[in-house]
Amino acid sequence: MKLSQDIIESVFRQIETRNHANNNQAIIHSDELKNILSAQMGVSKDVIAQVLSILLDTHKILHIDIIAEDKVRNIDKIEGFVVTELSVIRNLKNFFEKQLIILYEKQHHKSMGAASIIKDLFPQMQTINNTEIGQILNKTIILGEYEKMIEKEFTSYSHEWQEKRMIELGVERGFRWHSDIPELNEDNKSLEVELAAPVETANTPPIELQRAVDTDEFNDFSNKSSKYPLDRILNIYGIGFFSKVYFRRYKFNYIKQLIDDRQIIRKSDLLQIKEILGVVKRNILRDPALSEHREDIYALDKAITHAMFIPD
Repeated sequence: MKLSQDIIESVFRQIETRNHANNNQAIIHSDELKNILSAQMGVSKDVIAQVLSILLDTHKILHIDIIAEDKVRNIDKIEGFVVTELSVIRNLKNFFEKQLIILYEKQHHKSMGAASIIKDLFPQMQTINNTEIGQILNKTIILGEYEKMIEKEFTSYSHEWQEKRMIELGVERGFRWHSDIPELNEDNKSLEVELAAPVETANTPPIELQRAVDTDEFNDFSNKSSKYPLDRILNIYGIGFFSKVYFRRYKFNYIKQLIDDRQIIRKSDLLQIKEILGVVKRNILRDPALSEHREDIYALDKAITHAMFIPD
């Protein structure tokens, strides 16, 4: 079945409606969502997956990793979805904080605040990931980070930004999107012509990242990075330049490994990497190579979020 605005809006409304529920199922999981919608709408799960990708790309929803894929034990990856409305995210965060407090007291027989519980349980994250308390802990942490992110980068999550991006995707993927913002519909024809024509910059990296590799400093960095230890390289060039160079090479897993191994631990460094990664995420549609690394990008984003809750 061909993608349409009706299908996309139906998937979005299903997520939005669930997010307003005041219970533990308020964040709908990907497996349940695909089963429900494929039955209700008569579309394949592959179509639902395409719609979720569009909603993520347009910042209309955000994802939370619930269960990691484990091919050895035949466990599929499961994600949860939330709409990018600040009030909804705050309500969800507050709800799951309360659930975390209740469940922690029940299991550990002591009362603690949500922030203290996060610090106490975070080192056990890998072992409790698939437990009830582990999933609630993860949701609480990620929702808190999303709240901060939207407050800081509100223009990238505004309704106008989302609609503009949706029109762009409609042109690229062959469905028509009629925005409820009149001036966007007026510009739709010129946008279609613009995107249909060859664009020299379509496959170039985001400008902020390109600058890092088009300088004499980059050549100097390349020579020294193979000779000097990591801490010295970071002292010379700074975490910002260092991250941009590796992001330009699409080595998101390398930065993630440094964070996982606690070689990058300062909160200021983690925040700076997160900000630069935000630029990368906003440019995924402009750079096909970035799209191929989507999973690595979001895995790095999650690693940064988790690392920020570990004491220096």
